[in-house]
Amino acid sequence: MLGAERENLPKNDDIAAVFRRHAKTVYRLCYTYLGNAADAEDAVQTVFAKLLGKPRRFNDAEHEKAWLIVCAQNHCRDMLRSAARR
Repeated sequence: MLGAERENLPKNDDIAAVFRRHAKTVYRLCYTYLGNAADAEDAVQTVFAKLLGKPRRFNDAEHEKAWLIVCAQNHCRDMLRSAARR
């Protein structure tokens, strides 16, 4: 990874703050999709892990929240598709 890209990645403190702000919303969405608390918790962890590797390009907190919601929806759909194939 290039130095400039590394500087744009969120810091652990930033991730913790984002998690505190949005974890309940992301969890509720994942639980609604998946209908299972354990799967919803796994999905939340995966969504926030994806945020760790994403350069900070959010204009504001609402843009950040929207990205998390879309990411969570897509991940839950992928999980449901994967489960249907088994």
